[in-house]
Amino acid sequence: MTVGRNVHVQIWRYTTPVDDNIGGAVPTGTVTYPDILARLEPAKTDYMLLSQGIEVLDMYTLWITPALLNIQEMDEVTVVAPTNHPLHNVTFLVQTTQGSSLHPDDTRGFMTIVLSRKPRAHKLV
Repeated sequence: MTVGRNVHVQIWRYTTPVDDNIGGAVPTGTVTYPDILARLEPAKTDYMLLSQGIEVLDMYTLWITPALLNIQEMDEVTVVAPTNHPLHNVTFLVQTTQGSSLHPDDTRGFMTIVLSRKPRAHKLV
């Protein structure tokens, strides 16, 4: 891996769920970016955010390049490699994105993304 990068991630975008023929919602999603080299670090939870109603204690910061990727709030990020990473196959929700102040054509540009850990409804077997 490139120096400073510690994970490969997939970025998913889910569309609005539609009801199936028995009335249940079926979310559909697409992998928008299948393999992105990134740096993932835990972030300190800001108590100001907690006091405003965000009840998430597991916040992370993700740095990716290039900075021109179309990543939006509520997209999902999954760590896919390395397989021995403690957060392998863990899914996160994008809370905010911020690009760098460099020119769009500058290859040094990066994007900073704040993630929250997505709660899982059922335990994987």
